[in-house]
Amino acid sequence: MVCLLITLLAAIYIGNRFHAEKITRETTRLQREVRELRSESLATSAELMYISRQSEVYRLVKERGLNLEETKTPPYKLLVDK
Repeated sequence: MVCLLITLLAAIYIGNRFHAEKITRETTRLQREVRELRSESLATSAELMYISRQSEVYRLVKERGLNLEETKTPPYKLLVDK
């Protein structure tokens, strides 16, 4: 009877160890993926900031032949009385 109990506890211990190792590998994989996605996010953000600069927008409009012009007058608010 004691031998059966010791065998059962050993099996539970081995199963628990395999489960813990699986969780550790998954955590490591997810941390690596988060680091890669964070660096990709920073690169994309920097690229979007560069492309949205006024001089870069002007260059892209001329390069693609969109026939758009910069406005010469500043924007103004329309005030409507109720």
